[in-house]
Amino acid sequence: MARARSVVPHARIFPSRYGLRMVARDAAVQSLLGGEDRARKVIRERAGHTFDPAIAMLFAAEADSLLAPSTVESAWDETLACEPFPPLSRR
Repeated sequence: MARARSVVPHARIFPSRYGLRMVARDAAVQSLLGGEDRARKVIRERAGHTFDPAIAMLFAAEADSLLAPSTVESAWDETLACEPFPPLSRR
């Protein structure tokens, strides 16, 4: 008799860096759709199914700071400020 497939925790399928991106993406979308509370609720509900439970629970615990509005005026300027010195150029 064939063994039924069960829901395999996300962490066993994908590396944690991929799981982190999935939680971040879904948290951002859910936050836009219904705010921080909705994002936290959805991520918790998906822990152990869609998301690695450790990553999901860490997000839920830190949602206030992770979803807080950015204090950076320009993400582009902030990114350029991280560029190595001297700036890279094409020849």
